[in-house]
Amino acid sequence: MTRHDDPVAPEGTRVSDIGDITIGNEVIAAVAARAGAEIAGVTITSTGVAGNIAKVLGRKGPARGIRVTNEGGGVILDLKIAVQFGLRIPDAAELLQRKVKKAVEEMSGIGVQAVNVAVVGITDATPMGGESI
Repeated sequence: MTRHDDPVAPEGTRVSDIGDITIGNEVIAAVAARAGAEIAGVTITSTGVAGNIAKVLGRKGPARGIRVTNEGGGVILDLKIAVQFGLRIPDAAELLQRKVKKAVEEMSGIGVQAVNVAVVGITDATPMGGESI
């Protein structure tokens, strides 16, 4: 192994006997966003100054509303969401946590230490499909 005695190095790098594979935080965020999009009535969103600047600059990428932090060979994901009015908020947030953790771990091979969800809004939109809560 080239960098560490551990087969999974920090910052999303997997070390093998033939080289390193680095998975960027943007990729982890994109996987999380796609997993979240599968849940009817839940929208990953961004708020605050950074979110407003991103809107002005036209950034509508999947990473808006998702922060990925590298921690001890794994990742911590912080998601900001809005939930459709009428849904049970804790159920929606827990379903999102489970789906995001599963998708990120299965697709990247990187352990997810936590999926923190901040509910920052309520929407009136009717769900357009996806898994119901």
